[in-house]
Amino acid sequence: MIFAIANILLAGLGIASMLSSLLYLIFPSAASSNPMMKTLMENSTYVRFMWLLTIPSLMGLLVQLVSGLGLLKSREWARKMTVGFGIYSIFAAIAGAYANYYYLFPIMLPEMTKMLPDETSRNVAKVVGMASAAIGVLFSIVYAGIMIAMLGRAKVRVYCIAASSEPDKLIA
Repeated sequence: MIFAIANILLAGLGIASMLSSLLYLIFPSAASSNPMMKTLMENSTYVRFMWLLTIPSLMGLLVQLVSGLGLLKSREWARKMTVGFGIYSIFAAIAGAYANYYYLFPIMLPEMTKMLPDETSRNVAKVVGMASAAIGVLFSIVYAGIMIAMLGRAKVRVYCIAASSEPDKLIA
């Protein structure tokens, strides 16, 4: 039940985030008031990368949402889908961290140095940016690992199989 609700909430947040990213991709002029976004949207590598990620990201969010809804009803297909999504999430987090470090940060850092008044501020911003990215990746990997471990337990498998075969009965 916890993973069902978490998957639904995280998918909702992801969809909202994706909509804002698509807004900038479809209407780059919307980024003009934000100097960092303006710099990113003017970089063709970043824009290609974002368009490339749009379809797999949207599909992953839909899988997460549907599997969360299925887990609410303890369906075996939803358990399997969630485990598969967890494996995908681990690889996606690692690939995203690599892409951010080698492609996104080099674009952002020069712009950031223009916006901050002194070297100390720039160094603090770099550390905070890297730490935030690392925490996001670690959260994704740990959440996916716990989800895989918990939903892979024999008792959970048996429960979901039984609930799927007798959907109208409450299984205790």
